[in-house]
Amino acid sequence: MNKFKLSLIALSCSVFLAACSSSSGGTDNSEQLRKTETTLTKKLVELNQQVKDAQQQAQNNQSSYNTAKAQADKAQAEVTTLTAQLANITKELAELKTKQAQAILEQKTSQLENAKQNEANQNSLKNLESQVQKTTEELVKAKQDLDKAQKEAESNKAESSKLSAEQQQKLKELDEQAKKAAEELAKAQQGLSKAQQDVELANKATEALKEQQAKAEAERKVAEERLKQFENLSADEKARIPVNDQIFGGRTGVMTDRIAGAVFADVKSKNVKIGLPLSNDIAILSIVDEGKFIEVEYLVKKADEEDAWGYEIYDPYNLRKDGQTIQSNSNLKSTAFGVYVYNVTGKQYLYAQGNPTDVKQIPTAGKAEYLGGAVYLKDGANNERAKMTATADFDKKTVAIKIDQNRNAVPEMNFGGKITGNSFAGEVNGVKTQGGFFGENAKELSGIFTNDADKSRGVFGAIKQEAAQ
Repeated sequence: MNKFKLSLIALSCSVFLAACSSSSGGTDNSEQLRKTETTLTKKLVELNQQVKDAQQQAQNNQSSYNTAKAQADKAQAEVTTLTAQLANITKELAELKTKQAQAILEQKTSQLENAKQNEANQNSLKNLESQVQKTTEELVKAKQDLDKAQKEAESNKAESSKLSAEQQQKLKELDEQAKKAAEELAKAQQGLSKAQQDVELANKATEALKEQQAKAEAERKVAEERLKQFENLSADEKARIPVNDQIFGGRTGVMTDRIAGAVFADVKSKNVKIGLPLSNDIAILSIVDEGKFIEVEYLVKKADEEDAWGYEIYDPYNLRKDGQTIQSNSNLKSTAFGVYVYNVTGKQYLYAQGNPTDVKQIPTAGKAEYLGGAVYLKDGANNERAKMTATADFDKKTVAIKIDQNRNAVPEMNFGGKITGNSFAGEVNGVKTQGGFFGENAKELSGIFTNDADKSRGVFGAIKQEAAQ
């Protein structure tokens, strides 16, 4: 794999990843994400194969490098050894020839001198001269051979150096190839790592989208089920099913008193009593229990007022004050709801009261969304708080109420009732509720709920969202 090929692969990955990123801005990109995921997965497979090829090429280059280096080292050693041997042999040969020639020359010179002294033997003198000449020529030739041998030794040494230089150059080239292959492999691995990260991000985005879609589908099904439950409420008067005929307008459904609502007396008792509020002001709670009159003032508390019991002050609908769980007056102006704990006896009293909306001001069409809080009690335990929402459908004359789960203390609850006059009542999912609209133009609502199955009960209050803004 060459550097250009790896660069091209990296560029391709970037293009596909950019396409993935740019497609994420739509409202429903599940199909695009799926295609992007498929493309990235395919490219990832290709890139993995390219990385394997690069690794194999690097291994082959390394193997060739090791083989060539071993051969070069062996050749270098042999050249060095042979060069030394050749030089020694050549030197010994030249020295031997020189010694032989010098010995012959000395012998013939001695013979020549002896022959010169023997004038009688002229022929022998001529022969000796001829031999001396021959010996002289042989000596010259021996010297020439020595020079030639020395030149050959120098030439062999040069050839050896040349061979070594060529091997070194080849080794250098192989080493550079190995380095380049290693660099390409590193770049390919980086590209693979980046592609894997991008695929992981794409997978997470896909999973998040699937979760959102599943959640939306679940919420849709719940909403449809709740709608069916409320649509099944009968339109006749019997469908109203009030908790108590004396509270929130009773069966007539019309609240006419200045203060309307309900009070649970002694919620720890097996026989819970539900009665009318006795106060003429929503900021005052008046209770009659077992012949004793209890009056609690200053139910209403500002949202930013310090909480004496150390509870959160940022919840605008459920705050605590002097043993009371009450609503905040930051938004709710016409209702008061909560639980009061009588410190003398430890009894708990639930209450929901307000200034009723005139029947003429109750909308006859459209829907209204309400947001507020609730107080929940079960089996006489300590009261718990939770968020609640409500939808009033003035066309169908129904109210749908939902209380959110709060840790393990408060379960999610869905119930509601039929709107009659300026109040509502009904039973859905085993939960009975009764309440009414308060303030101008049904700006607020409040009520109570009971569940005989798990012996739970509570009160709630909320404000119309358009009115809260």
